Amino acid sequence: MSIDPRATLCAALAQLRIAPLLEGVRGEPPLDVDAFCDAAVAVGRVLQDPDCGILNLDINPVMVGARGEGCAAVDAVVYRAG
Repeated sequence: MSIDPRATLCAALAQLRIAPLLEGVRGEPPLDVDAFCDAAVAVGRVLQDPDCGILNLDINPVMVGARGEGCAAVDAVVYRAG
């Protein structure tokens, strides 16, 4: 049986103490947690590829829009081999 990294990440986010904030509070819409999970898993897959040449990656911040709006990395620093 294989582990689904996306499902694992989504489940971990749901366990956070701030998880209710992700569902929207004080009239704010729920955040696009699905888009964030998709993006995080995609980055993880790239970093697992030994041919990608990335030694280290710093992404901060990641802005998550309302559900259906996606997310975007605002700034990133990529350290590459060679």
